[in-house]
Amino acid sequence: MTPNDTALSIGDDYDYDYEEASQIFIWTELMPTLIIYSITMVLGIVGNVLIVLTTWLYKRMKSPTNLFLSSLAVTDLLLIILCIPVKIAKLFSYTWSMGVFLCKTVHYMQNFTAICSVLTLTVMSIERYYAIMYPMKAKYICTMSQTKKTIAAIWLISAILAAPILLVQILLPVGVKIQAFWCVRNLDNLLLWRIYEVYMLLVILVVPTTIMTVTYSTIALEIHRIIKMLIVIVVVFVICWAPMLIDNLLTAWSFIPYERTGEFVHYKYMGIAFHLMAYLNSCVNPIVYGFMSKHFRESFKKTLCHKKSLTRKRTLSFSLHTRTTSLRLGENRIVPVFSV
Repeated sequence: MTPNDTALSIGDDYDYDYEEASQIFIWTELMPTLIIYSITMVLGIVGNVLIVLTTWLYKRMKSPTNLFLSSLAVTDLLLIILCIPVKIAKLFSYTWSMGVFLCKTVHYMQNFTAICSVLTLTVMSIERYYAIMYPMKAKYICTMSQTKKTIAAIWLISAILAAPILLVQILLPVGVKIQAFWCVRNLDNLLLWRIYEVYMLLVILVVPTTIMTVTYSTIALEIHRIIKMLIVIVVVFVICWAPMLIDNLLTAWSFIPYERTGEFVHYKYMGIAFHLMAYLNSCVNPIVYGFMSKHFRESFKKTLCHKKSLTRKRTLSFSLHTRTTSLRLGENRIVPVFSV
């Protein structure tokens, strides 16, 4: 559980079972959150799988930029498949019952995918900068093999940069009558928590957006359609992730209360909305590609029709094979008659 989760505060007298807890859920809060998570999951899986398939199935879609977009889609898929189901399960309990491993892993994967996404976007902006400002150099630098190595490096660096959450996120025992656990930031080490939130804001928001602002503004006069699309992706990323990161930072520094009940309940709803916005980013990118890239639109259509086309080809092939076999059998029957 983070400050953005939907759990209510309960004291040391924690004592209830699932049946009792299910009756005190605030369903007006739970249902909209559940619906948005579910929609995000479905759209995110379909959209991002389409991106990966179209990039790998069609030769004309194989370019450094599209390879980066494919990597971006894979990171979004990881977030959706590994984190959203746990988040949905967490909605039905006020405590964390999935153990310390999942407590740390889910938050680690959330940070890993966010860092991987923003590093990919940053490298793409640098790649576009070289492609437009130094086309001769780009011919040797921005190659497919180099892009694959860069993507591997991005994933490795992201895995390292996401590691601090493993120190900050802990399983906190609560309750006196019955012991349970919360998956929360380590409130006992306030300095570490505050440093961590500043670090995350710098890594995911401040440094990457500064680099991307410089690169895209430098090539603004040479801008192309693909640059416009990438700028939209960057803007959407910032809009989706900035509120949650800033909310976490302000909470860590006590500008916003950590306990979000009573008179501070509006901060709780705000936190839920910010958390959902961050996850919605995972299903927005395929929609942006579909609207702004003609090649992606056409390839999406081909990919969706690919299975149907394969079925028709197999049917036609089987039909032709059957007819050919019939003719040959017919010939075999006729030849002996003429031989006589």
